[in-house]
Amino acid sequence: MPTSYKSFLRRCFFRSRRFRQTAGFLLRCLGYHRNLDLEHLAFYREEVLGPVQRDEALFLFSVLQLVKPRLVVEFGFLYGMSAFNFLRALAKDARLFSYEVDPAAFLRVRDEFTRDPRFQLLKKSQQDFHPSDIGFQSIDFLFFDGTHECEINRDTFRAVLPSLAPQAIVAVHDTGLWSLPAKPVLPASWATQDGGWLSADLFAHQAGERKFVNHILETYPEFSLIHFHSERAFRNGLTLIQKKESLALPKETRLVQAREL
Repeated sequence: MPTSYKSFLRRCFFRSRRFRQTAGFLLRCLGYHRNLDLEHLAFYREEVLGPVQRDEALFLFSVLQLVKPRLVVEFGFLYGMSAFNFLRALAKDARLFSYEVDPAAFLRVRDEFTRDPRFQLLKKSQQDFHPSDIGFQSIDFLFFDGTHECEINRDTFRAVLPSLAPQAIVAVHDTGLWSLPAKPVLPASWATQDGGWLSADLFAHQAGERKFVNHILETYPEFSLIHFHSERAFRNGLTLIQKKESLALPKETRLVQAREL
């Protein structure tokens, strides 16, 4: 391909969103990037109260695409938006187990949700988790987004801990702060949320989730936490948890002669 032609295409790619969208569509039609299934995210809302926001869903999708978990467990199905997002990211041989007690969720799965053999909705509270529910397998990714009560999450974490894979990632939703400058029009429901104001501008909409991750930090020193929060956007917030681990190193770290991998 002539250099001038490649330069023209690169210029279009970097400067035109419409060109990227059209080129991406054509690449999908030609069979490229088959695993990058992101169209569903256009239907996720960004300023929604409670459920996973669009940018949060994109982040979780990327994490699952990156680490390729074999087994994912989700506490809290609700409308199925998080579960559907996980399924779009998971490999064909992966499994997703969701825990839910709301009868409406099971009607929703029957009437609306994907009939995906990788997915199973369990009519159980997260408090009743048992390793037999998942065939005594190890959990690679665990998502907390059901109850927002610290005590229930605390007991659930203690019960599920032996089933976590050594490098398992635990994600806890709703650990952030709602920023008044980012959303000056406040819904009336703010006053009834399980939380409170930390300042004139910051509201902890689910204080129980924040208390829960603090409990893990204080009780399980073998784990490290990283918070994905923002005061510059209306964000529900996520916290990722994983066991601390030093990276293994080869005995010889000198450069060796190149060889075909």
